[in-house]
Amino acid sequence: MKALIPFAAAALASMASTNAAIINLDSTDSNNGVTLSLGPGEYTATFLEDAFTAWNPWGRTKNCNGDGESCSKGWVTGMRLSSEELGIVSFGWNGRFSTADAALAAADVYTFTLSRAQQVVFYIGDSQYRDNVGGLAVQIEAQATPIPPGVALFGTAAAALAIGRRRLNRSSLSVG
Repeated sequence: MKALIPFAAAALASMASTNAAIINLDSTDSNNGVTLSLGPGEYTATFLEDAFTAWNPWGRTKNCNGDGESCSKGWVTGMRLSSEELGIVSFGWNGRFSTADAALAAADVYTFTLSRAQQVVFYIGDSQYRDNVGGLAVQIEAQATPIPPGVALFGTAAAALAIGRRRLNRSSLSVG
């Protein structure tokens, strides 16, 4: 039973923790895809500043309003993911901006769910890569999985048994 307690504690801790990966996608490279092997669960894709901030499919800005937004050409955070289960999904297209920082500031967090383990490819899709500037940095994070009630109950019961057994052993030693 003593050997079971560390195992149960480790299992509970690993189930409650999250895993994250930061990927950097170069918009000038037509082979910019990054493949991650992801298990079943809910994930978030959060744009951040790392090797890249945002990308510009035209290499320039044009016709932005006074706030540096609503440009006809400008900086974006749009990208795609592809998996067997989800197909091809475009996300992060929140407008065109006069600066990479403004595009990043307007970016939303994208959430997706996988029902089984699979390969997921994250990439910037474009028809002409030679005029692109910049790229994207994205954190892919598995959301904490709630501990199933049976597992939590098992861990509590195992701990109670171990504590009770330890007390029983101490009292029998003192009687003895």
